[in-house]
Amino acid sequence: MNTEFITSQEIAEIIKEFGGAVQILRYTKDEFGESENNTVVTTVLAYFYEKSKGINLNISISGETVSTSASGTPYRLMIARDVESEKIRVNDEFVYNLDRYKIIDLGKFESAYFDMYCEVIK
Repeated sequence: MNTEFITSQEIAEIIKEFGGAVQILRYTKDEFGESENNTVVTTVLAYFYEKSKGINLNISISGETVSTSASGTPYRLMIARDVESEKIRVNDEFVYNLDRYKIIDLGKFESAYFDMYCEVIK
């Protein structure tokens, strides 16, 4: 898929066919850092998928691995860009297949859609 020429309308059609409704939640915390309220920010049609698009870094000294790190996350949420999707912010959460995810990056692509990076909340 060439993302340079894809339109919001084409993304909306893909999401409508393969995606589903996702309720985006925003949690507030009290002065002790405990969850106090959860507010429904919006409900959007979205396509949730997994894609490994990170960089793995292994640091070795004399052939022995000293540290390993990986950037990126395999969890993505694709949403057509519209008035409702503009309400979503980093650290908002959603539930998908009984797992809870936090949005860690909005992943804006042009003006057509968001391809958000998410992580599982344990």
